[in-house]
Amino acid sequence: MQLGLEVNYENELDEAISAGTIRGVFPVSTVGAWVASLAYSRQATLVHKDPAFEALKGHIDLLSLSSR
Repeated sequence: MQLGLEVNYENELDEAISAGTIRGVFPVSTVGAWVASLAYSRQATLVHKDPAFEALKGHIDLLSLSSR
């Protein structure tokens, strides 16, 4: 089944390096580092329920759903 979503691999290496840096500096999971890297590179708000992402406060725009 194809969803018709476009995948852009132009910045794949930059995002991998960014995710590795985030993983090395902040106490987030590997998948969390990828999510944070994508949010950062796209200047997007990271919407989450994982308290580990709070370590990124001030570096990435965050919206926590844990208190709602």
